Order: sequence, then C-alpha cells, then structure tokens
Amino acid sequence: MKISVKWLSFLFLVVVIASCRKNKGSEPPPNPPDTSIVEYPLADPPSSIGFEHRNGTSYNINFDYSVAGQVNVKFNEQPAIRYTYADGYLQEVQYLNNAGNNAGKFTVQRSGNTINRVIVEHIDPITAVSAKDTMNVTFSGSAENTKMTVNGKYFTGVPVTVDYTYKNDLLKEIKGGEFGASVFLQSYQFTYDDKNRLALRTSDAYYGASYVYGDAAGSGLDSLYMVLGGKDRHFLEGIMFYDEYLSVFFYPLQIVLEDVGIELDAAVHRYGALREVRTVPNGAEYPDISVFTIQNTFDSQKRVLTSRVTRKGSEFFANYTITY
Repeated sequence: MKISVKWLSFLFLVVVIASCRKNKGSEPPPNPPDTSIVEYPLADPPSSIGFEHRNGTSYNINFDYSVAGQVNVKFNEQPAIRYTYADGYLQEVQYLNNAGNNAGKFTVQRSGNTINRVIVEHIDPITAVSAKDTMNVTFSGSAENTKMTVNGKYFTGVPVTVDYTYKNDLLKEIKGGEFGASVFLQSYQFTYDDKNRLALRTSDAYYGASYVYGDAAGSGLDSLYMVLGGKDRHFLEGIMFYDEYLSVFFYPLQIVLEDVGIELDAAVHRYGALREVRTVPNGAEYPDISVFTIQNTFDSQKRVLTSRVTRKGSEFFANYTITY
C-alpha cells in the first residue's frame, strides 16, 4: 500500500512556542527575527495557550525562555519540547514523551548560515523503535526566485526527491511524486493575498483549502512562528511537508478540521487573525465543500485572546485561550 504523506493526516497537533511570563527570574520573549515578508500587525508571542476539542480533549501549553539560546515547552506541566538556537537560527528540536524521556529529534546542519542537511529521528512511543532519515538540502536560483531540493531515503530506504520553489521567501510550489512502489508525496501550490498571507493551497491528490483573515480585527500569532522557526523558518516550514515526523517536531500551531469524509488542515493565525477555512473541491473524488469559521476576541492592544472554531455555521469544534 502506498504511503500518502499529508500534513493534514494527523489527528491533530498543537505545538507552540513563546513566553512572556512575568515570574521572578524569567526573561521577556525574544524579538521575532527580521523578515521581509510580513506586512500586517505583529503582537508579542503568548506565554501559554489552552486548547479544548469537541471530542472532550483539553490541554495547556506553557513556554519558558529563561535559558539563553533555548525555548522549553511544557504540555500540561510536563516537559515536552526543547528548541535550541544559535545566532537566531534553529539548530535542534528535541521531543520528549510523558515520562520526560527522548521521543526523537531533528537536527539542522548548515554550511555557514545555509541549510545543507536535516537529520530526523522518531521513536515510536509504543514499540520504542527508532526511525531515522537524513535529508540533504541544496539551493539554486536567486534570492528572489529560489529552488530548494531535498533528497532523502524516506525512513524505509526508498530514495525520494522533493523540489520547493520560493519567490521572495514565500513558498509557491512543492513538487513531490511517486517513488518506487511504496511512497507517494503530494505536490502543492500556494497563492497569497496582497498582504502576503496564504489565501489558497491546492494539491494534486486531495482537497485544497482556502483561508480568509480578519482585515482589521487585530494581530494573530505570527510571532510564535517567527521565533520558533528562526531566521530561515520559511525553508524549514517547507521541509516539514516532506514527511509526517517533521510536522510533529516543527509546526507551531496546527489543527486538523474534520468533517464527514474530510480532514482539512489549518495553521491557526499563522498569517494574522484567521477567520475562515474551507475546502476547495478537487475533481470527482473530492467534491465536497465544508466551511469552518473562527470567531476571535482581542484585547485593547488588538492581540487575539480567544478563538472559537465552529463548523456547519454553529456546531462547536474547538476553543483556544491565549495568555500573554
């Protein structure tokens, strides 16, 4: 059976980064790295995010910046993730299980400041079996039009090559394909609005998704992504499409929006305050339209405080509560 790798294949995932707690001895959150592609208001990254899902699942994530060059994340008060940086570049992410033991990691290697290799390890929480892959990364083109090529063995030993195309640091296209008899990686195309916010993502093998934002409602959680990903986050966010393990380790705030026969992903407030996500039909095999609405509240500084996700107009799906 072929492996179809989609970031929307996860049941769902929230992994966030930041801390502006005012506890004694803590430090203020770092400034987001310089960027040339954000053209909408930014707020400070939050100190915690609470989550409640329609299936009854709820949890809280807290963030600690008190160690220089690190961000330590707790999941329901248990150590969960450690991010390590050097000169503003992400070096390593270590993922911990409920007992605080190593559950895997990925390491970014660079030549100077340029990524040339990403090494991924995932430890199965049940069998304790370790799966590893080394992805070699090369770049070509110009700063305005960059092609990034990732080559690896996709854990099972099957050689794969994925090409990413960027225009002015915005990911425009991913070319996957069929590799051997067991691996299929989707191809994607991305369209942005006049504020450089992701407006449309289409796939060659599943539903597409469209995204609508609140024009003047306030800032989203962009600083989370900027601080977590470091100075070359746009390339690391691209590489995370390569396989499901990287999505677990890297992506800061992701929800899978589920409806009958549909799993639709959204990076919550990645490009300002997200207001709506809907399916884009893709041929006879994927014909349905499903709409998810996000109702947000903001504080006096226009920072998002709560987000209520509904489907079918009013059916509760999930809640977020954000603390700064």
